[in-house]
Amino acid sequence: MASTKVQRIMTQPINLIFRFLQSKARIQIWLFEQKDLRIEGRIIHTTIELLTWWSGE
Repeated sequence: MASTKVQRIMTQPINLIFRFLQSKARIQIWLFEQKDLRIEGRIIHTTIELLTWWSGE
């Protein structure tokens, strides 16, 4: 019998959020400190802000 190796790929959170945005998937967010409170809905808009750091040199 041949053995198959399963490879897991780490996905960056922003890519996962963008995928949910594109597919209009229903998501559920569990808050870290309040496990009994959950927020459910769809991501309808995202704003990505890029921060640029300048050195003082």
